Amino acid sequence: MSALGNRMRARREAWAEVQGFRFHLRLPTALQISQANTGVEVALQSVIGWEGVKECDLLPDEPDTPAAFDADACREFLSERLDLLAEVVEEVRRLKAQRDAELETGRKN
Repeated sequence: MSALGNRMRARREAWAEVQGFRFHLRLPTALQISQANTGVEVALQSVIGWEGVKECDLLPDEPDTPAAFDADACREFLSERLDLLAEVVEEVRRLKAQRDAELETGRKN
């Protein structure tokens, strides 16, 4: 990946606080949205990290220690916690709309 591409992707990143967990998001591009089947799929693909998730949140009887982010484990976790997933979907939509409005304002100036 190029340095310029990395900078462009970094500008689409944001954090969302959901029920005491923090999800690091990379907001989707217009192309990614058009290729996805659902908003849920877009949201699941947008999560690139987390904070506050413990191993015991993912697997009962596991240690109360921070869980390293893993995209596959995140998908499994959110697939079982639809309450969290619904909020992540809404945050991706809200942040994407906010970013799109900022870009549009920048284009007009």
